[in-house]
Amino acid sequence: QVKGEIADSLALADALSLIPAHKQHAVQAFLQGAKVDPLDPAYKFRSQGILDTIKQLHVDFTDKKTQVEEEAGKAHTVCEDAKAALVALLDSNSLAMEGLKTDIDGLETTISTSRESLVTAEGNLKNDQLYLKDLTERCEKGAKDWDQRSSLRANEIQALTEALTIIKEGKDGRASVQELDAVNNRSFVQEAAAATKARAVQEAELRAAPSLIQGAARRVLARSHNLRG
Repeated sequence: QVKGEIADSLALADALSLIPAHKQHAVQAFLQGAKVDPLDPAYKFRSQGILDTIKQLHVDFTDKKTQVEEEAGKAHTVCEDAKAALVALLDSNSLAMEGLKTDIDGLETTISTSRESLVTAEGNLKNDQLYLKDLTERCEKGAKDWDQRSSLRANEIQALTEALTIIKEGKDGRASVQELDAVNNRSFVQEAAAATKARAVQEAELRAAPSLIQGAARRVLARSHNLRG
C-alpha cells in the first residue's frame, strides 16, 4: 500500500515535471516495478534519489497547499466584503424605495387636493363672472334710467321756465291761462311717469339687494374656509 501511494505521488510529480532530469531514471525504474536486491549498492543509490524526490515533493506540495489556502482565504474575504456591500446596498435601496413610496402617496394626496381646489376655484370664478355680468347689466340699466330721469328733469325745468315766462309776460304781454294750463298739464304727466318708473326701479333694486349681499357673503366665507384648509 505504501509503495502504491509512493508510486502515485511520483507519477503526479512526473506529470507536473517536478522530477529533476538526473533522477528520472531511478523514478522510472521504481514505477516500472523492477526487482532489485535491496542490499545492492546501486539500489541504495537509486532509492536515495527517490526518497529525496518524495521529500522535495512534500515540500513543494506543502508550499503549494499553503499558497492555495492563502489565495482561497483572500478570495473568501473579498467575497464576504462584496456580499456585505451588496447587502448594505440592498438595504439602502429598500429604504429609498420605501421613502419614494411615501413621497408618491403624499404627492397623490396633494394632487387630489389640488384638483378639488381647482374645481372649487373654477366654480367660484364662474359665479363671480355671473355676478359681475349681472352687476354690469344693473349698472347699465341704472345709467339708462338716470339718463331718462335727467332728460325728464330737463323737460320739467324747461316747462317751469316757460310757465314763469307766461306768468310774467303772457302772450303779447298778457297772461294766458290756457298756455299756463298746457304747461302745467305737460309737466304733471312727465313727473307722474318719471315717479312711477323711479319707484319701480327702486323696488327692484331693494328686492335684489339682499340676494346680492347674501351671495357675496357666502363667497367670502367659502374663500376664507379654503384658505384656512
